[in-house]
Amino acid sequence: MKRQDLPRDRAIVIGGAIAGLLAGRALAVWRRYDKLEKFPSGYLVFGDAISSFNPRYGQGMSAVLQALELHKVLAEGCSNLASEFFARTAKVVEKAWTMSASNDLRMKEVCGSRSVASTVVNWYMAQLQKAAQRDPGLALAFHRVTNLLDPPHDLMSLEIALHVLKARLPWFDPMAGCGLQVSAAS
Repeated sequence: MKRQDLPRDRAIVIGGAIAGLLAGRALAVWRRYDKLEKFPSGYLVFGDAISSFNPRYGQGMSAVLQALELHKVLAEGCSNLASEFFARTAKVVEKAWTMSASNDLRMKEVCGSRSVASTVVNWYMAQLQKAAQRDPGLALAFHRVTNLLDPPHDLMSLEIALHVLKARLPWFDPMAGCGLQVSAAS
């Protein structure tokens, strides 16, 4: 089959883009195996089979964290491997899911309900990212969360929020020693 014979929404692009091509599937999917009552014995799904994210976020780290949870479950000798593994990975996936899904909702083309709270959080995160360009402590805190080392709610702490708001003041210079102090080994 030649390239021009392929349906436009299913074309594999080789050697150039096809104008007007749109993705036909969701970029982010979380399959909630943790909510199943039963799962076939002797089987386990892992990585993208549990959750996949918009590739722009590079959340491959969630698969590494799933591997660590699998290691723990195997080491503990759990009698119901799948159930325990899925319960633990749900906690890991939730962090990455919360960050990527809420950020996707900033784009008007993305379908989904937008609450007042999500609008405020997205505004705050945009301000935090701007402030992090000038404040190394904020940059480190942001990167620790986006690399799944710290939970997302850490970015909402009073200390960080005050630094984000201070950074909006035109005279504030975090490089002069007033920036957020965050330890890389938190």
